[in-house]
Amino acid sequence: MAQTQRYDWADFMRGIMMFLVILYHSEVYYGPGHTWSWIFQPFFLSGFFFVSGYLFTKDLTKVDFHSKLKQVFRAIIVPYFIFTTALAFLKILMGYANVQQILIDVIMLRASWFVIAIAVMQLLYASILIIKSSVINIIVTTSIMFLIGYAFVVMYRDCPQWLVDNPWLHSKDLPNRMPLCFNLALIQSPFFAFGILFRHFENRNPISMAIIAGGEGGGIKYLIISTLSYIILYIWIDHVYIGSSMCVAIDDYNNILLIFLIGLIGIWALMCISNKIQNWRVVNYIGRHSILFYFLNGGALTFVSPVMKQLAFMDSSSYFNQFVVAVIATVLMFPCVWFINNHLSILTGDKDSFNKLSKKLGLKIQW
Repeated sequence: MAQTQRYDWADFMRGIMMFLVILYHSEVYYGPGHTWSWIFQPFFLSGFFFVSGYLFTKDLTKVDFHSKLKQVFRAIIVPYFIFTTALAFLKILMGYANVQQILIDVIMLRASWFVIAIAVMQLLYASILIIKSSVINIIVTTSIMFLIGYAFVVMYRDCPQWLVDNPWLHSKDLPNRMPLCFNLALIQSPFFAFGILFRHFENRNPISMAIIAGGEGGGIKYLIISTLSYIILYIWIDHVYIGSSMCVAIDDYNNILLIFLIGLIGIWALMCISNKIQNWRVVNYIGRHSILFYFLNGGALTFVSPVMKQLAFMDSSSYFNQFVVAVIATVLMFPCVWFINNHLSILTGDKDSFNKLSKKLGLKIQW
C-alpha cells in the first residue's frame, strides 16, 4: 500500500475506529442503550486487532520476544495500570459499592479488556513466531487459539460455584472476563493473524496487495466491491433474515463464523477508505494517540452526558444527538491528550521517557 514510514492509512483507520468506540459508548452514557451501533459492530474493534497485527512485524523471521515484552510493558501495561487505577479510585469516591472487586479487576488485568487483549496477542504471536516463523504455523496455532478461546467463553457462562465465589478468578462485575482477558484475546486472534499475514503477503507482492486494499491502481473498484458486499451481506441479508452478532464486551456471539466473515469485509472496506484518504489531520491525530483517547473517553462522556441531558432541546434517544455528544467528548479530549503527550509522555509509552526514568532510578534497562 502507498504509505509513509508512519503508515498514514493505519493512523487514519485507527482514528475512525476510535471515534466509533466513543460513539458506541455515547449510546450508553448519554442515550438509552445500544441502538444504531450494530451497523459497525462487526469491525470497529476487530479492526484494531487487524491493524495491530499488520504493524506487529515487517518480517516473520525477525521477531524479538524481549523487545516485544518491553514494548508491551511500556506502551500498554504501564498506561493501563495508571489510568484504570485512577478510574477505580474515582469510582470509589463516587460511592461505588464493590471496592474490593474493582481493585482486584485492575490487578488481574481485566478492567480494560481491549488494550490487555492486544497486549496478550503481541506476546502470544511473538512466542509463536520464535518457535516457527511460517504462515502454516500462524494459521494452525490461530485456529487452535480461537477454538480454545471460544470454549473458555462458553465455559465461563456456567462456572462452578467455587470459581464464581473467587473474586480473583471470576469477577462479579465483569463475569465474562478471565484474568488477563485471556478468553477475549483468543477470540480476537484471527483478526490479529489476518493483519500479520496481510503484511507478509504485501511484502512479497506489494502491487497486488495494494490494489486489493484500494490503493495503487485499485482505484474506487475495490472500495465499491467491499462496501456493497458489507451492505448486502450484513445490513440487508444478515440483519433482516439471520441476526448474527458479536459483541465481546457483553459476551454476545451468534453465528460467529459468519460474523467473522462480515467483520473482515468491514475491515476491508474501511482499509480501502483509509488508503484513499490516508491523511486527515484530526482523524490521524486520534489514530496516533488512540490508546489515550480510549482511556479518556469514559471520563469525557461521564462529564459531557449529564450536561447535555440538562438541555431541554436535546433528546437523548436521538442518534444525531448521541453523535453530537460523541463529537463534543472527542473535542474535549484533545487538550488532555496534547498535555499528556507533551508533559507526561511516559503515559504514552515513549521510549526516551522510560530510558530517562531508568537512568534516574539507576536501572540498567534500555527500553
